[in-house]
Amino acid sequence: MNKKLVLPENDFSSDDDGFVYRRSYESFFDYFKKIVSKEDLESSIQKIEDKREILNAARKQFLSAVREESLLALFLIWSKQNYVKTGYPDYAKILIEKEILIFNDDSGNLLILKNIERKFLVDILESIRCRKDLDLWQREMLVLAYLDFINFSRSVTDYMAFWDIKDLDKERSYKRIFEYDDFIRIIDKLDDKFQLLAKLLYLGGQRTLDQVLTLNVQDIQFERRVVVYGNDQASYSLHVFEDLKAIIGEKKFGRVFLGRQDNPLNAATVFRHFKDGATKARLDPSFSPKTLLLHVD
Repeated sequence: MNKKLVLPENDFSSDDDGFVYRRSYESFFDYFKKIVSKEDLESSIQKIEDKREILNAARKQFLSAVREESLLALFLIWSKQNYVKTGYPDYAKILIEKEILIFNDDSGNLLILKNIERKFLVDILESIRCRKDLDLWQREMLVLAYLDFINFSRSVTDYMAFWDIKDLDKERSYKRIFEYDDFIRIIDKLDDKFQLLAKLLYLGGQRTLDQVLTLNVQDIQFERRVVVYGNDQASYSLHVFEDLKAIIGEKKFGRVFLGRQDNPLNAATVFRHFKDGATKARLDPSFSPKTLLLHVD
């Protein structure tokens, strides 16, 4: 096939929905006619199109049927392929034992896929990082296990009968130079106050240490899950606001972060604690609050 393939000018058009398509593919037929006849190609094309119609009809029937099944059934299918190394925690088992995954409604009936809302699935993810009865790394591994279950459930339902959910903490870290796993290693070595401070910096977009240190109780909008920083604001996940509630207590006004004798917490103290945390986590001891704020260009 040494013949040059020549196509008509302006061969493409868009339909009403904006999809681009080729108006004519006769030139392709002409180009390949030396190896196969146009009639054979058209017959093959028709067979494929017919099978696509059969497949699409079967797919619609499958999706309609699977949406009538239970969340528990999906979990049990997932659990069969959820590989656990010998000597390592079984996080699928922990999801059940800690009642993180719930499979029935308030009346005790099994949850059916068609009745499950996206918020229900997001709330489960949010709840994992709020579990103070689990250590930090357990929470993170349970989040990974839960998301694996969600993604598996989406794949076996053809990505149509189950909601997609995102780990917003991970998403907020994507443009950070400091990787998320190292962030967890650091905050795992900090006490609650400095752990919260690190979360506000790392998960809050373009923040500064001064903005966080001068944060007042009245700047926190719990219902909207928003923290106001002057003329700017940042949204955070539920676990951050649970941590804020624990730090603030019954206070209605004043600084969130206080040091000794209820004086405002100063930057030097933060730098010292962060450096100690980095050393304990066996990371670069030059780590500082600024490290959390570095972005990929």
